Amino acid sequence: MGEIFMSEREVDRWKILQQVEEKRITLVSATRLIGVGYRQTKRIWACYKNLGKAGLVSKKRGKSSHHKIPATLEKEIENLLLQRYYDFGPTFASEKLWEEYHIKVSKEKVRQLRIRLGIHKSKKQKEIRVYQRRRPRDCEGELIQLDGSPHDWFEGRGPKCTLLLAIDDATKKIKAARFELEETTNGYFRLMEDYLKQHGLPRALYTDRYSVFRINHGKNRSKKTQLARALEELDIELICARSPQAKGRVERTNGVLQDRLVKELRLNNISTIEEANAFLARFIEAYNNRFGRSALNSFNAHRPLKQSIDLKRIFCEKHVRKISKQLEVQYCGHILQIQAPGRERSLRKQGVTILEHTNGDVEIEYKGELLKYKYFKQERFQPPIVDHKQLANAWERGCAWRFKKPSRYHPWRKMPINPKKRSFYSSSSRL
Repeated sequence: MGEIFMSEREVDRWKILQQVEEKRITLVSATRLIGVGYRQTKRIWACYKNLGKAGLVSKKRGKSSHHKIPATLEKEIENLLLQRYYDFGPTFASEKLWEEYHIKVSKEKVRQLRIRLGIHKSKKQKEIRVYQRRRPRDCEGELIQLDGSPHDWFEGRGPKCTLLLAIDDATKKIKAARFELEETTNGYFRLMEDYLKQHGLPRALYTDRYSVFRINHGKNRSKKTQLARALEELDIELICARSPQAKGRVERTNGVLQDRLVKELRLNNISTIEEANAFLARFIEAYNNRFGRSALNSFNAHRPLKQSIDLKRIFCEKHVRKISKQLEVQYCGHILQIQAPGRERSLRKQGVTILEHTNGDVEIEYKGELLKYKYFKQERFQPPIVDHKQLANAWERGCAWRFKKPSRYHPWRKMPINPKKRSFYSSSSRL
């Protein structure tokens, strides 16, 4: 007798039936171990007594399926796939085979034949990522999550704007919030200035990879953005998340606010950004009492804000420029003419720092000294750069005239619309 190939289930049955043959267990006990009915167990036992191990092997093994496609038909399908349907997907190819040639074949069979022929291009499977919950920080002020939430907060009563939000990771409390027209660097400057004056210096900030926080394009990505530079001066660590799920606390808070805060603004008849910012303090207090929690450790990790720190000089855009021979500095399409009588020779070709504050004021700093200058406007030769998050608002401002409703006295409204009256076009057509 040759070799007998058995599956794991058949080997398990053989071992159980050996116990029955040695009379260690009964056939009723073997029924429970095998997992079939008693009548089926008797049939298996009869086959085992007559044929031994071979009686436990499935009789279907080695035989072709009744649903197998004949070799000639399979060859015909392969020729059609190569000649007519070489770039068709499996589902579309199986449909066309039935419509044009009345060949009924499943899409899975077509896919297998395409793989065998080497013409199948499998789609790249999306990598499954598991986002497990992260244990929150122990102390308040140890990690602050920042995010911007663009939304129609005023439900059409006012302009579409963005809510900038700062959430404490340990307590889930809103530490600072501010409505801004767009998610910009100056907006985050104003948000962080309000936060630091109220709570002090946090240990770290957790944000997304938006261009306000890090450089995402270009060869040299080691440069720092204006906000990252300001945080470095304040000794606040900036951490950028790789996915929205990583900063889920602030993302979930955005969802709650897009439901609750929108309705609160409606009930209080608020339709401007200024009114909404004034209302936020009262709303944040009620929100924190409702959804906030105590930190695991009562220690407050915020550091006190020293009086020597000038937030106005930190939370501003700083750009390095070189003074020309004419004591002029170019900045954002404008020329700033430095007024320093008697210092022309010492200031030429020197590097200075341009400070642009959130309110639009511009200062020139040279070795800690502010230089006086005269503003000289220069024509802009290049179009302004607009971020993708600012594109919608920029388009609406640029195309606002398209949606302006004409007045009741507009000439278009004076044109006759009564079909009984003779219109201009009908009279001119007769000329």
